[in-house]
Amino acid sequence: MLRLKSRKGRIAPKRRHILKGRVVARNLKTSMYKVSFINPTSHKRVQKWISVEDITSISSQEEKAKRKEQEQKRKKRLHRKKFHIVLTREDRLEFFRESTPIAFDPPKDGNCQFSALCFFLRRIGIERSPETLRKEIVRYLREHPNDLEGFPLELFASQGWAEYLAEMNKDGTYGDQITLQAASNIFNVQITVHSSLGVEATTMISPFTQVGVTNFNLGHFAEGQGEHYVCLDVEVNGAENCSSNKQENLELSNEDENDTEKAEDNNGKRENKTNCGANREEQRVKEGIYENPNDHQQRRSNKTSSFDHLPNEIIAMIFETAIRSSNPCDACILFQRLRNVCSRFRQCADTFTYLLPKIYYRDGSPGIISVRRLIKEFGPSSGLILELRRLINSNRWHHAWLELYAIGLGWFQIKNIFWRK
Repeated sequence: MLRLKSRKGRIAPKRRHILKGRVVARNLKTSMYKVSFINPTSHKRVQKWISVEDITSISSQEEKAKRKEQEQKRKKRLHRKKFHIVLTREDRLEFFRESTPIAFDPPKDGNCQFSALCFFLRRIGIERSPETLRKEIVRYLREHPNDLEGFPLELFASQGWAEYLAEMNKDGTYGDQITLQAASNIFNVQITVHSSLGVEATTMISPFTQVGVTNFNLGHFAEGQGEHYVCLDVEVNGAENCSSNKQENLELSNEDENDTEKAEDNNGKRENKTNCGANREEQRVKEGIYENPNDHQQRRSNKTSSFDHLPNEIIAMIFETAIRSSNPCDACILFQRLRNVCSRFRQCADTFTYLLPKIYYRDGSPGIISVRRLIKEFGPSSGLILELRRLINSNRWHHAWLELYAIGLGWFQIKNIFWRK
């Protein structure tokens, strides 16, 4: 667009014409442009040198909007230059250190996923190197080109299956979810990938048996944040609590044994006092008139006393197996029921709080809260609500109530899931 001044005259000495033209040449020293346009009076195409002040590429309104947008970009650029701090590799690792300690940080050579898997396999007594593990996974994928439902894995790869296997067999090629699923099936382990994008991006990979012998916790930096795998020691807190509370559990077990012995002595004294009426009661029991309530209490005490003499290590193994084999909702309910049995059970069950499900509740507080309130606060399609719907395996999941325990940095453990009438 160009602005053409009309000839000076008596009728309209200050009239301007807004025309469309095409720039033919330019002179940067004098800021003049040679423009080809159609003259509004003669209706002929002419070429004329015009100052840059009378030339624009858009209309006045669009020009104002363009200048406003450029000003906003300039302010953002200055703000970013003033407050933006470039994150280093140590800063990215600090993201996982704040929630869970990093057990192993493999080198960033393209084999970080296989190195992390070898670290966890070495913990359960399986020695593998990243090179041999890569070949073993590629060989398994070549022998099993389909998943359990019969769908070809080639659909999940970005190229042909033969080309994918040839590329994955090369040293330095990044592993993906297909290789993680293959490793889970080969060694019958469950792999949990904690993403740097947040809890809504966490992925859980289960073997074909649906029940893994153990759980591997990997931390993954997403695209644009390093694309790197690390090993997370999620269960270290629970192990430390179990070892630290072992002495307390032994003392509690000794106290419970002393209490049971005193209770047996008191029962023996009471039996001696009631010997005078025992023959009559035995005769009525033989006749089937009624059952002696002391017999029911004695049978119950015999059952509990045999369980009380079990070592704390055996009870801990039973609790851990029961909680691990349950789904997240049943695990919370089972955890509360075990804690309500006695003080000894409560001390032992508290060492396995790390097995309970976790959620990220921004600006939340510990206590009891309803799922309906969270739906109103975050929306039904938010990552938090989708995670709760997965954890609470019930048709009435939106009517459930949660008992939250703060871990830190916005993370909470669900200690109990219940429904109010």
